Amino acid sequence: MSFQNERELEGLWASYRESMPDVEASPEFMPKLWHAIEARQRSRITIWTKWTGAFVSVSLALCLVFTIASAVEDRLTPPHASSYIDALSEDTPSDTLAYAHFQPTADEESHK
Repeated sequence: MSFQNERELEGLWASYRESMPDVEASPEFMPKLWHAIEARQRSRITIWTKWTGAFVSVSLALCLVFTIASAVEDRLTPPHASSYIDALSEDTPSDTLAYAHFQPTADEESHK
């Protein structure tokens, strides 16, 4: 650094020291500092944060309602006695299967 730059820097530091008061360490320094930090953090809570919390709460409530409704419905409805294949075979007449070149066996016909 050149001598001129050093003098300018020293002048800058001197004006900085004059403009800033000396902070004396007192027992209240840290509590005041933390109070200022917390106040700044509290001010950052925006409307979006509040809406996000409300949305999550409503979503959780809806999930619980649907879970309870599903559990109650499962207890009230009897289990199905037939399988999916049985229900399809009862629903499909055998003459429509003839178009697909499918001939039911005698055992399949006896189940009807």
